[in-house]
Amino acid sequence: IRDRAEIGNANATELAVLLTTARGTASDYAEATIWLQRAAESDRSSAQYWLGNLYMQGTGLPRNPTLMIKWWRAAALQGIASS
Repeated sequence: IRDRAEIGNANATELAVLLTTARGTASDYAEATIWLQRAAESDRSSAQYWLGNLYMQGTGLPRNPTLMIKWWRAAALQGIASS
């Protein structure tokens, strides 16, 4: 997944989720944040949702309610009901 994510494949979101949930690897929120940011800026709704969650929790980056709302709103506008 990492190789495909590095060349711009949408799997960046999948990689970030794996890094945050520690499924198949150790948790690495700092790296997950990098991949989520990249995917969220490419308009991937699931990445926007996950990035908002990290900003809410302050996990892997500083807690930031303004950016949490920004990314959750972007995801909600694309149909992510949890946002």
